[in-house]
Amino acid sequence: MSIIKQRKVLGYTIPELNLGDDFDELTASHFIDEIQKIYAKIESSRKDISDTNRKAALTALEMMKELDRIQNLQKHISDKYEKKIKDLVKMLDDAQSVR
Repeated sequence: MSIIKQRKVLGYTIPELNLGDDFDELTASHFIDEIQKIYAKIESSRKDISDTNRKAALTALEMMKELDRIQNLQKHISDKYEKKIKDLVKMLDDAQSVR
């Protein structure tokens, strides 16, 4: 069981965060750092928002936007390779039927 102590996450100081068995401390720390980078970017670019909850919500939306972009890219790559594999199998089938 991993525990992160005294970290700031999305504008809030978390005295202790029990991670259970889902994460090791190094991975969780890395994730928190990445979340904080997005939060800091929103904080600096959106001076019109002072509410921490709204900044946290925008941070979550930015994270989901990036996740969606990566998933779409992954799907595009998978579809591209799937088509190439089907073309190759067809080419092999055609070559076998010529014999």
